[in-house]
Amino acid sequence: MNNKKCPNCGFINFLQAESCRKCETTLDAIGAPQQPHDATGMPEHEPGKSYLNPYGPPSTKNGGGFPIFKVLLGAGALIVVSVVICVILGVTFLMKSRELAWREFHPGEPGITVMMPNEPTVVDPIVTPTQYGEMKNYVYTSLVPRQGMAAFTIVVFPFNFSTYDLSPNKILEKEMESYLKRTDATLISHSSTNENGLFGVSFEFKPKADRTSRVERGFGKLVLGTNRLYLLSLVAAEKSELLKSKDKFLNASIPY
Repeated sequence: MNNKKCPNCGFINFLQAESCRKCETTLDAIGAPQQPHDATGMPEHEPGKSYLNPYGPPSTKNGGGFPIFKVLLGAGALIVVSVVICVILGVTFLMKSRELAWREFHPGEPGITVMMPNEPTVVDPIVTPTQYGEMKNYVYTSLVPRQGMAAFTIVVFPFNFSTYDLSPNKILEKEMESYLKRTDATLISHSSTNENGLFGVSFEFKPKADRTSRVERGFGKLVLGTNRLYLLSLVAAEKSELLKSKDKFLNASIPY
């Protein structure tokens, strides 16, 4: 048996394929070649192979390396982050203070400056294991009680995007869709950007209606770096000072 037939769509895949290249359905491991193990029970190393991917390095061609698409597009780098933001937003309007105090914030990476509408809070880093190493999410939130919230996120990937034949615009659109889906928001408009060679997408959305929340407007900006994805997300109440001055936050300085 030199191939695997997808049980979902019938597409014929290579024997070593873990998922269908056509519909991405996980393939049954029965019939796959057994890899020799050493005395410790770990697979024996063979030249050109790795323990993370026993069938060799990923393809660098668009569509040829399913795992890379799963990390970038299928899984959605911002899924967990968007859930964290939703939880924080739920308490924003339960507080009494309405202070809006813009301040410069430097998240630790050289050259990055973000204007935050209030004292920023650092969320514990979110680490997600992938086939290529750890994907890390760094989240910085700034609450303005009874007005809204701004959140700046840095996603660090264990590889450079230039290694793979992937469309920057496709990556950005998929991550935007993932963020909107997980926050249950509705896209109003979006436009592609290219600032100093950095591809990005700016978008406006309608936040999910909530009894405890008065946010009515939402704005986001995604920027793609060499091996990083930056997200600026702001939700605010209509006629609030935060909404009127939103561009201070959205026009962050990202030099990469």
